[in-house]
Amino acid sequence: MTEGENGDNELTRAVKEMSRTETEIEIIKQKMQENERQIKSFKENSADSKSVIETLEKSLSEQEKQLSSLKQVRDDLQSDLQDAENSAFAGFMKKYGLKSILEYESSHSNESVKLVNEKKNRLIQKIEKSIAEIEFLGNSDNSKTISTVENILRQEEEKLQALL
Repeated sequence: MTEGENGDNELTRAVKEMSRTETEIEIIKQKMQENERQIKSFKENSADSKSVIETLEKSLSEQEKQLSSLKQVRDDLQSDLQDAENSAFAGFMKKYGLKSILEYESSHSNESVKLVNEKKNRLIQKIEKSIAEIEFLGNSDNSKTISTVENILRQEEEKLQALL
């Protein structure tokens, strides 16, 4: 098994384990909320429910411990997931001098937005120039040239709309 495949397997395992742990955390949180509602209800409605409240409080205390434990497992899995990602992309990161794959994703996303904005600005400038040419030519009596410039203007506006 290659280093990349091993990293991919670790990554897949870590993602599955993270998902399972997150689900368990949500289930325990829901149980805790239900127990808290029951405790409040019993306190308000019945003085005879002291033993039930004690049982629920013990249950709630145990669930808080489980939640704390599962949160620690989740944090450990998050670390394992990061390690697996780094392992899976180690060669790529080394080649480009990156500390993490997130660093690449962030810079790549920012660069893409910058390129689109630059292209959009160039198209807007071409459109403005074409409009100025049309206005200038409109003052003269050269309808064939105006038609050509209007066609160019339409094409540039279509390109701009495609970017937006």
